[in-house]
Amino acid sequence: MASLSDLETQVGAAAVALPGGTKLRLPSDYSTDERVEPGETGVQVRATLLAIVNADSAVSGEAARVEVVMIRRLAIAQSEQAYMAGDLVADQSALLLHSFWTDLAAVYGFVDDGEPGVNQQPERIGPLLIYSVLADVALSSA
Repeated sequence: MASLSDLETQVGAAAVALPGGTKLRLPSDYSTDERVEPGETGVQVRATLLAIVNADSAVSGEAARVEVVMIRRLAIAQSEQAYMAGDLVADQSALLLHSFWTDLAAVYGFVDDGEPGVNQQPERIGPLLIYSVLADVALSSA
């Protein structure tokens, strides 16, 4: 059975590898880490164990709720609108694809035929733009 740590590591690596812009993995401590430089996007991944899924379900075993938080520090010359129309759209679209999740070794599928969704719409806090995507996934047995 894949562990929550395996899941967080794989999701974090896949999110950092998304094309477009510089991304770095941040600790999952619910803070907006100051290590994000202007023009960079920080990625936080938080996974919590949900429960044991019903054995009669098509997806049985352990499940996790995964939140991917993207924290963008706007560059001095970069406008919020330019980022939101460019890299934000591309990154968010990629995180909402089933294949982003199901291509990971730690993920067997989605709980209750669910799908990833936007958890937090982009919110501006000073020079930071923060948004998140949430997915409930069944952990693989491999």
